[in-house]
Amino acid sequence: MTVVCRPYRLEDAERELLFRLKHGRRLSITRFVLGVMFGALAVAGILHVAVGGVLAEIAPEWAAARTTVPILALIATLVAGVFFARRMDAAMAVVPAMPEQTVTIAPDGIRVETPVSVTDWRWTAWTRVHDAPEALLLEEPSGAMLVLPDRAFADAATRAAARAMVATHVPPAEAPAQA
Repeated sequence: MTVVCRPYRLEDAERELLFRLKHGRRLSITRFVLGVMFGALAVAGILHVAVGGVLAEIAPEWAAARTTVPILALIATLVAGVFFARRMDAAMAVVPAMPEQTVTIAPDGIRVETPVSVTDWRWTAWTRVHDAPEALLLEEPSGAMLVLPDRAFADAATRAAARAMVATHVPPAEAPAQA
């Protein structure tokens, strides 16, 4: 039996599913960097007060510089950290837009047709399948995945037939994919 999917493009929810499977629970890089920076700022503040008191007694002429310079340095560090962390967050969250594709699941393998290419995979090319509630995800040894969303199948029977064919050729992932 051969199952031909309707033409489809990946939507944002499916890109998020790919990201979760590859990177686990998503911790924002911005939140991580800000957490580390605020911890460092707290330690710097404590050291500033402790060391500053000693410096004020030894060199009273440094009292103004002791307050202004560290505050400006801390503000500059915080602004730079937020800027770079947000850029890294945005870069990591992007899964490239994919062209519309049509997938054919056949006894000898899978064929993916896009407007610019046709790719045939034998079943041995896939290392495991993630059976998520909203999609089937076939994984290659490199970690690349082919997403077959539910909406690509004409009906539930067609999806069940595709699932069964994939299950006979590709082992399941160790843990089921979480929605």
